[in-house]
Amino acid sequence: MNDSIARAKFIDKLMTAVFYCVAGFFILLLVAFALYVIINGFKDFSWSLISFEGSGIGNLFFNTIYLVFLSLLVSVPLGVAAGIYMAEYAKQGKFTKFLRMCIETMSSLPSIVVGLFGYLVFIVMTGSQWNLFSGALAVSILSIPLIMTVTEDAFKSLPQGYKRGSLAMGATLWQTIYKVLLPACLPRIMTGV
Repeated sequence: MNDSIARAKFIDKLMTAVFYCVAGFFILLLVAFALYVIINGFKDFSWSLISFEGSGIGNLFFNTIYLVFLSLLVSVPLGVAAGIYMAEYAKQGKFTKFLRMCIETMSSLPSIVVGLFGYLVFIVMTGSQWNLFSGALAVSILSIPLIMTVTEDAFKSLPQGYKRGSLAMGATLWQTIYKVLLPACLPRIMTGV
């Protein structure tokens, strides 16, 4: 019996050492790859790369920031409002289950599908040309389910004493949501955004 325990401890130490060696090898490989990319990137770097000229990425970088800003202008109000509705107003039932299933489906859509949908709806069906606002609407389709889910979870995770205390002092449900619950949830919502 004592011999089998000693053998098990030896095998445990041996396998622990093997796994540490494998993990160390992969960490070393990752560090070597990162250093290779960083060193070669700095070696070939030129300031014309980040310019706003034809060969620089300045315009692309600015358009990306602008696209994200426009997308957030659309998705944050809709996502927060939908999350508040799901957390405070929606009654549990078949419709709510169907709505949650739709939200989960929207959050699992591949970005290429959303991009093609945005192209079809916001460019082809409206008869417009390529524009940044159409891209922002397509990106907001991707972010609304996430913001809505984060908002709903933030509201549901608050202690019930916040809501009950505000309602007991004579506030309406909307006043409670706007003045008490939303400020308490704001850090989590901003993290989700």
